[in-house]
Amino acid sequence: MAKPLYKITAKKNNGSLLKGMTTDVVAQYSSKLRQQEIADALNQKYNSNIHHSKCGLTNFEIQKLN
Repeated sequence: MAKPLYKITAKKNNGSLLKGMTTDVVAQYSSKLRQQEIADALNQKYNSNIHHSKCGLTNFEIQKLN
């Protein structure tokens, strides 16, 4: 079974997380995204230091791509 791919876009500013930040995230362990997976993907794309506590699912528009 393929791991689900999501496109996420930040809806609001939250610390280092800025509204409009977007990236694709592969859910590694289940069909549900984890805050750490989101933070890791954003930090890698934007070369930032966003803490996973700032990456609650309510902070994002989430679109499942597969």
